[in-house]
Amino acid sequence: MDTTTDTATATTATTDGPPPPTLTLTMSAPRGPLEYLKPRNGRSLCFKKQSVPDPLLVSFAKDLPWLVRTWDDSSPEWSPLAVVFYIQGELITLKHWPTVCRYGKPS
Repeated sequence: MDTTTDTATATTATTDGPPPPTLTLTMSAPRGPLEYLKPRNGRSLCFKKQSVPDPLLVSFAKDLPWLVRTWDDSSPEWSPLAVVFYIQGELITLKHWPTVCRYGKPS
């Protein structure tokens, strides 16, 4: 069996038949301006608002300590385990929600 490699498609062709099918995945980024957020951990978070998931519908009316634990990561009461919103795997504190979850309003 004679095999050759077609470098343009990176598939292997045989003399016994056509080359195996190839799968090409393309992901297009959402259009729109980039937003930047710098959480306390020092890493810059770059995202497009169109790619931000909707935040959970939460209420702190009956659990104000939860509000305090999730509001600001520089607070002594801060608890990363209490945070319920993430972008690209990064914890987003409540104080940043208006920046990342503002829909249809200018920044």
